[in-house]
Amino acid sequence: MTRLLAAGGLVVATAGRGWAAWNIEYRRLGHGSGGGWPTTFADVGAAIDHLDEIRTDAQLDLGRVVTIGHSAGGHLAVWAAGRPRLPEGAPGWDPRVRVTAAVAQAGVVDLALAWDLRLSN
Repeated sequence: MTRLLAAGGLVVATAGRGWAAWNIEYRRLGHGSGGGWPTTFADVGAAIDHLDEIRTDAQLDLGRVVTIGHSAGGHLAVWAAGRPRLPEGAPGWDPRVRVTAAVAQAGVVDLALAWDLRLSN
């Protein structure tokens, strides 16, 4: 869930160790992008849920799905892991594929504290 260039090396290294790797892109913030709440989160949830539709020669172990992301991607990686606890009707609340672990690299995971600290400044 990091930028494509940064994630490219991580994806190659992960796959080289025998893990299936899936690089998710999502709509970002910006004029005309359509990103933000809830579309960015819906993109991530849909991409993860799509794993149960992929047909490949490799056996995907959907009981061990790990997300990793940097910065905003780290926030989304952790959000994806918490999807089963979302209230009914919230975007992503009923995942078909559950994330079992998440790694946030410099992810802002406490948005209220980030606001209080004015991290966006």
